[in-house]
Amino acid sequence: MKKLFAMGMAMSMLAGGAGSAVAGVIMPDLAEFLNEAEAEEYVPFIVHLDETLDLQKLTASFTENGVVMDRRTRHELAVRAMQKRADRAQGQIRALLHRRQSEGTVESYQPFWIANAVAVTALPEVINEIAMLPGVREISYDTPLELVEPVEQAPAKDVSAMGSESGLREINAPPVWAAGYTGEGVLVSHLDTGVDGNHPAFAARWRGLEPGVTPEEAFFDPVTHWTFPQDSAYHGTHTMGTICGMTPGDTIGVAFNATWISAAVIDRVSLDRTESDAILAFQWTADPDGDPATVDDVPVVSSNSWGFSPIYHGVPYCNDVFWASMDGAEAAGVAVVFAAGNEGSGSKTLRTPADRITTDVNAFSVGALQPGSTSIASFSSRGPSGCDNVTIKPEVCARGENVRSAYPGGGYTNLSGTSMAAPHVAGAIALLNDVNPDIMPERAKQILMETAVDLGPAGEDNTFGWGRIDVAAAAQKVLNEMGGIFGVVLGEGAPLDGAVVQEVVSGQGTTTESDGSYRLGLIPGQNYTVRASSYGYEDAETTVNIPEQTFVEVNFDLIMAVEGTLAGTVTAAETGDPIGGVKVEVLGTPLAPVYTAGDGTYSIAIPGGASYDIAFSASGYEGQVFNDVLITGNQVTTLDASLNSFPTIFVWDPDPTPISGDFIRNYFETRGEDVLVSNQIDAYGDLTQFEKVFVCLGMYNDNYQITPGGAEDQALVAYLQAGGGRLLYIEGGDFWAFDPYTDVRDFFKITGLADGTGDLIRVDGMSGTPTDGMSFAYRGENAYVDRLSADAGAQAIWQNANTGAIVGVLNHSDPSYITIGQSFEIGGLRANAGAALLDRIVEATE
Repeated sequence: MKKLFAMGMAMSMLAGGAGSAVAGVIMPDLAEFLNEAEAEEYVPFIVHLDETLDLQKLTASFTENGVVMDRRTRHELAVRAMQKRADRAQGQIRALLHRRQSEGTVESYQPFWIANAVAVTALPEVINEIAMLPGVREISYDTPLELVEPVEQAPAKDVSAMGSESGLREINAPPVWAAGYTGEGVLVSHLDTGVDGNHPAFAARWRGLEPGVTPEEAFFDPVTHWTFPQDSAYHGTHTMGTICGMTPGDTIGVAFNATWISAAVIDRVSLDRTESDAILAFQWTADPDGDPATVDDVPVVSSNSWGFSPIYHGVPYCNDVFWASMDGAEAAGVAVVFAAGNEGSGSKTLRTPADRITTDVNAFSVGALQPGSTSIASFSSRGPSGCDNVTIKPEVCARGENVRSAYPGGGYTNLSGTSMAAPHVAGAIALLNDVNPDIMPERAKQILMETAVDLGPAGEDNTFGWGRIDVAAAAQKVLNEMGGIFGVVLGEGAPLDGAVVQEVVSGQGTTTESDGSYRLGLIPGQNYTVRASSYGYEDAETTVNIPEQTFVEVNFDLIMAVEGTLAGTVTAAETGDPIGGVKVEVLGTPLAPVYTAGDGTYSIAIPGGASYDIAFSASGYEGQVFNDVLITGNQVTTLDASLNSFPTIFVWDPDPTPISGDFIRNYFETRGEDVLVSNQIDAYGDLTQFEKVFVCLGMYNDNYQITPGGAEDQALVAYLQAGGGRLLYIEGGDFWAFDPYTDVRDFFKITGLADGTGDLIRVDGMSGTPTDGMSFAYRGENAYVDRLSADAGAQAIWQNANTGAIVGVLNHSDPSYITIGQSFEIGGLRANAGAALLDRIVEATE
């Protein structure tokens, strides 16, 4: 028989009977569940108690006179304060639950210290009794958790020797790595579906492998109690890969040398995990080894790609059930990051608790960007927060669409979702902790907002938040706050605007403000040689030692320079002949360039007493730069240059899984021609200096998209408009029918009709065209290729042998250029077929 708990009755329990204190409120979610519960059915619920701990006041005490307390001391103070609060506030309810458990009306209970709460599984009759206890604020149903499921998944691929993933470059992580900050010695974590502990991208860096570390303090599994990390799905392996994954030549993680731990409490397949599991996981994350006096077990960040959608899951906006746990973890030293949700593109679509707005950073939500990281992904949840319908959300954004990372079993896959964006931010926080191990979690997140690249409307907005994170800019700001030098740079007693102050060995530097002031962060505890320079003045250097957490004042007063002369001759490297018309530039100065005479000679007057970077450039030749050329006043400094002939062939290969770029280069180099290959279209300057440009965009789902009207699109258009018989070749499995229509497409006279059906196994040449009589087996990474048609004036040159669908088109209707568009990868043609095809292309265009 049912034990009926009418909704109205449950919600009316705001006061107890005679002589009782004010009773705890039974929340609507629990009241609704109780309406359907049997009297003898154990019900999971969470009891939230009144007494709070002012964690904001506690964390504020961690900083005194601008000096931040060390992380170990902060951690111990916070954990012990939370534990003391729980012991004081929970005595009466623990005693009651202990008695009722012995009687059989309570199945189990779990007190928390990270939040002043107790998770209970008990018969309905116990709930009324608990609600009447003094200090009980509310009782809520222990709701199952919801993973932020990816919106798209591609087949797993095992791809090696890839370099670094494009999403990592888009958040500007490589300069931080180059400076030596890779996450080594930093511990990271997440709450997710688990992790494949054997995956080569991070297996060796699981903390549980370290001497003296037990599995329980490195992998939290309250479900199946695994003692070695496993993934009950795939999600957690993928997100951990983005935080810290790497194999030689294939960097998929932001902090690729970090050590990791994980709590496997989200979507454990058929085993529902609930709010209490997440609270317990936050508690474990805040102190994995259970010893508040140690901090080497405590991660610097927790990445979370889960939450409840108020739109779809029936929970209220601004649900506060996790707030105390999140704050407690951060007070203990763990920065908490949340995926915004995949319920976009409407407004007010963030999940909760990502929608929280108590402070600027205490629910640090992350939106997802498309490849290229300038446009928002359509699925990314938007603000404002449902808490007040006003506060802007999310906080920041990062790449979240088509993100390649680890997959259980040692493979890799591409996923899309804000779940993929949040781990980029978690990895960035790990790098900031590598720069400054004592940085406060709140400050790390604030700095990511302050240094983000603004996208969309100026300033913070409800699509991008503050913008795309810039890890290099954030790391520099962290350095600036740790210690370094400050002062003014004068020139003959007057402030110098834009003067350069630079540490000589590392090259780290900054420029002065209009009043001559500057501030430069440097790692404390070392000696540095610092140089100040400004055009028209002699350089000045000094040596300085920087104590810990100290900024040392270093001022300069530069002397006006006496002019010297730089002169020399420029010749061709292959022949030794002089080259006229070579541009000679003194970089970083207002000096106008000079050009060599017909005999290759040049001469230019430059202020002496300083070093300059001198650049030589000429059409048809590789540029050359000489760094730190010292000019002495009233003297002639001789600098000759020998320029190599510039290659006439360029391969732009932004394909995330490239197979054609190197193939094309090898083909031309075998013919004795030099080729330049880059994944950046502007790596070698203006494209018009090349005779042939090959563009390799790749195949779905790893294809690269050119933004319509963007810089890359316009560079290709300008190349063709320059005329001169230039050749532009573009291959891409989805470029012609499914990618957004670009301006350069107009020059190809190609109409994209439809996608293929996975049936391309052979391409045949078309009669009467340069490919007449050719037939090649195709073994590219994807047989789904766009079906094309040749518009008037163009020639269909390739067809799918299985279907007769056109897969390649040549256009030479305008004599000033030639275009060839293909929807298959030339590098995917079997054996030497690609070389034979290139022979025909070269013959047709020479």
